[in-house]
Amino acid sequence: MRCPALRWSPDHRWAATNLGAAPLGFTNNLALGKLILDGGANSLFRFFGVGTNNALYVDYIELRNFATNYNSVFAVSDNLTIYFANANVAVERLNGAGNGRIRWVQDFAGPLSSTNLTYSNGSNYTFNIALVTSYDLDSDGDGVVNALDPEPIYVPSSATLSFSLAGDPRQGVLRWTALGLATNSLEYLEGSASSDWQVLTSFVHGPFTTPVTVVDPLTTNGQSRVYRVRVSPPRY
Repeated sequence: MRCPALRWSPDHRWAATNLGAAPLGFTNNLALGKLILDGGANSLFRFFGVGTNNALYVDYIELRNFATNYNSVFAVSDNLTIYFANANVAVERLNGAGNGRIRWVQDFAGPLSSTNLTYSNGSNYTFNIALVTSYDLDSDGDGVVNALDPEPIYVPSSATLSFSLAGDPRQGVLRWTALGLATNSLEYLEGSASSDWQVLTSFVHGPFTTPVTVVDPLTTNGQSRVYRVRVSPPRY
């Protein structure tokens, strides 16, 4: 007679506040630097919250041995979500495991999940290392995957807003590089002394990051205008 295999099922309970898949959740919220799960055959790691909606924020998840079978070793209760920034397995695949209760926070760059990139304008940026080395994602929508893109993340200098005069009567022609799938808002001040920003146009750009042009008919009241572009990336 063959006995059924036993399954080792350690329980974990966590009481941190669920602030969503956002960097804020890692601050003053019982976050972990590294979570190592090392399991033998048939291991099952069970996670629970202590209230109705808790979270566990982890900078780096390391899975060893049988624990690398992340689609079968996690049992996460409905009152807990595990958020992580980096892992020793493919983060895009770990994201959504545990019946969707394990989620990647790609905007967080912690001690074990960050890298530095220098852009062509000389500016240095700190990004999530799993994000900028991904062969599956094209974060700035320029047609080049992050891992092959020397400037994979859209930053303020990526917009390169410019202004020129054209036409008769004169019109202001504004050009910038609009981020794909993002809300792009062109705003202006009526007169340099004003502090009341007004919206000239606002739109959700297409799926790719491309240059756009907006024409502003100039007023005849002699007031100058100051322009700015605000880009709000999509949230997933």
